[in-house]
Amino acid sequence: MSLAQRYHKVILTVATIVVVPSAIYGGVVLRDRISPPTDYAQSLAPAQRTPAPIPNDRRKAIQDELQQLLTEREEVQQKIDEVEARMAKQSSS
Repeated sequence: MSLAQRYHKVILTVATIVVVPSAIYGGVVLRDRISPPTDYAQSLAPAQRTPAPIPNDRRKAIQDELQQLLTEREEVQQKIDEVEARMAKQSSS
């Protein structure tokens, strides 16, 4: 085998080792950019673009609960403020 044939064989081997995997990877990246992969379970589920409507009684219950929580939060905040005021008064004495 002549030197030129060996050189040619080495070039082909290196090209195969470098070019083929990078071409495969490039194809995968390009494919994912064109159409991003979707989750398999998500692709089986029907597409819902709008949320399901909440019945009025459920909405009213949620609003009442939210109002109750806000009221409780205000009461707790008032108690915290009272305790902080007492602590500040004691530390200044």
